[in-house]
Amino acid sequence: MKCAHGFRAAAGRLVGTNETQTELLRGFDDENIATWPLERWSIPTDYSKRYRSDLEAASNLRVLLHANATHLQMDSSGTTLRHVKAACSPGKVFQINAKNTVIACGALENTRLLLASRDILTEGIGNKHDLVGRYYQSHCFGVCGYAVLKDPFKDFIYDFEKDQAGVYCRRRFWLTPEAQKKHQVSNVVGFFVRAVSGESEHRNAMVSLVLLVKTLLGGAKKGPKRLFQIVRAQRRELLTHLGIVLKDGPSIFHQVAAVVYTRYFRKRRLPMVLPSKKANFFPLFFQTEHAPLRESRVMLDDSSVDDFGMPRLEVNIRFSEVDYRTIRTFVSLFKQRIEESGIGTFHLSEKDKEYLAHPERRPFNSNAHHIGTTRMAVTADAGVVDVNCKVHDVENLYVAGSSVFPTSSHANPTLMIIALALRLADHLKSKD
Repeated sequence: MKCAHGFRAAAGRLVGTNETQTELLRGFDDENIATWPLERWSIPTDYSKRYRSDLEAASNLRVLLHANATHLQMDSSGTTLRHVKAACSPGKVFQINAKNTVIACGALENTRLLLASRDILTEGIGNKHDLVGRYYQSHCFGVCGYAVLKDPFKDFIYDFEKDQAGVYCRRRFWLTPEAQKKHQVSNVVGFFVRAVSGESEHRNAMVSLVLLVKTLLGGAKKGPKRLFQIVRAQRRELLTHLGIVLKDGPSIFHQVAAVVYTRYFRKRRLPMVLPSKKANFFPLFFQTEHAPLRESRVMLDDSSVDDFGMPRLEVNIRFSEVDYRTIRTFVSLFKQRIEESGIGTFHLSEKDKEYLAHPERRPFNSNAHHIGTTRMAVTADAGVVDVNCKVHDVENLYVAGSSVFPTSSHANPTLMIIALALRLADHLKSKD
């Protein structure tokens, strides 16, 4: 453990975070849950705006806007892609010819394009073994329970930190590999967050203000009728939040001003608004790996087509006992550790207990983390693409994105998507 502590301190010095304390809560870490790993938050980037001029100036690139790929045309043998059919609007169709083609439309649209291109290969491209669209994964998200700390102002690294480059970082609760193996569960991390529903137990004016603004603005964007429905359905909670804001609002004026500035007017924005330590109400958010299942899939719905005549997708996501056990184990170990360490207590409402007993009843939200539908494997009978992201048995067609991931881990997929895209680019350049 001394060696590990030295590594953690060195890592903290490298990124410029707290050197004297490596744990999120001093004395919390044990063999089951560690809190020293950092998560770094990039600047929200609109790539179409930031890099448009670079793309336009590049002599070896041609960018086509509003061009929708609708069909991958194979040769008669089904082993080579001849061209891509595309359309700006229904009826305005053209084709794109290339030596090598990479589809990078996201895990859902990659699947739809491969399956819908079935004039030569009737089962769809890359689908000889009925694998395109299968092993559909995302992440399991949720908030379950809340912590009350013995002293929220002592030895508690709660707020976002900044590294030497000015990047926001935050520590999280992470189930160790040893605990995963011992309990036969998947990857999972947790964070303290603000309340994400209408619940008002926190009694914190800043949190109530954020919830009021998000609820009312979200409803207003959907029109007056929808706003009225939301207010009517949630009027009791909304009035409770309003009362909290009116009672304590004047005392948080400076906090509101600081949050608005750091969240909306700085280039490197504050990732999220966290409730005050003073409230001593810390809901536990979890994000888990989704274990791959062959039965979890997306497929074409031939009874419904879009404006371009392409079949829409039917989603049949499935979860397993491993996923449910992962959530229960993480929450149980967290509660056990925070209470046996004397750092605080952990509380589960009846709603939380019902969720842990029957997590399969909770509505699914992918958070846009679509993964695994064109999974990578060495052989065609185990996956859709090979180790170079090339579709098995097709000479010049590649897939980029999280659809090629065999597993999902707990982390947001963007960084690995970029890493594999760079690797694929190097591979394609090496072929020239």
